[in-house]
Amino acid sequence: MRLYYRWLKTLPTYSRAELTELKPADRIEWIEKRLQEEQARESEKQLSEKDTKAVMQWFNDHISKQEAAFLQSLPETRRIELKKMSEPMRRQAFGKWPSDGKRPILAALCP
Repeated sequence: MRLYYRWLKTLPTYSRAELTELKPADRIEWIEKRLQEEQARESEKQLSEKDTKAVMQWFNDHISKQEAAFLQSLPETRRIELKKMSEPMRRQAFGKWPSDGKRPILAALCP
């Protein structure tokens, strides 16, 4: 019931009003239709695999170009930590997306 209430609060006022005017059976149908529409909109927002790879490649290229400047901006202790890392971990630390899909750890290195 809490999930329903949270979802209900995300609806515009006119939609909530429309929903309260419906009979219980019609409400269920209305809610199911609304949820399907929301799921369809969300799936349209996702990038295709080809687009995802293109964005990741652009991002990695950009990070590579900025790597030297980034290293210079770090305190010496952080640069030493990065030099001790393996290449895959260093790439991940610079914000590159490794092939295993893990997130960058740059935030952990630079408080």
